[in-house]
Amino acid sequence: MDADRVCARGGDRDAAVVVSARGSEEDRVHTFELGADDYLVKPFSMRELVARVRAAARRGVRAQPPDRGDPIQLAELRVDPISVQAYLGDASAGLTPTEFRLLHALASESPRVVTRDELLQRIWGRRQTGRDRTVDVFVRKLREKIDARAPHHVFLHTRYGVGYKLEPQAK
Repeated sequence: MDADRVCARGGDRDAAVVVSARGSEEDRVHTFELGADDYLVKPFSMRELVARVRAAARRGVRAQPPDRGDPIQLAELRVDPISVQAYLGDASAGLTPTEFRLLHALASESPRVVTRDELLQRIWGRRQTGRDRTVDVFVRKLREKIDARAPHHVFLHTRYGVGYKLEPQAK
């Protein structure tokens, strides 16, 4: 992505304001899905940038919920909501926040098949429209980071025409 990231300290976490020459809706939505707090398209005034960084820093001063839930263990896969990460054995899977939310949603429902529409609503806050492949793309990324690296099991399974489930099955 052709963008600059401006960070502001906001207490418990950094706030990310993305500055980019690319202003399409797809670029902005993708950036927010990756965890950005604000998105500013060039050209812009320095006063506006400073105001947005200050606002993002103020929003960053949020207390995290005290209880995010317990880790979910499925064979060698541990989904840990406290660290917002998944682990295969002791090794981090290196998930993005959105990938983690998807994996956690599937792990919380395991071994139930979760529909694409349920996942779109729960993770992205929208309903499925026509040829929306968002869930499929993120499941593919999870398969690269989880299933391909897991030594003993395959975890992500497709129920064609319905959705996905997370359940350990021996390789």
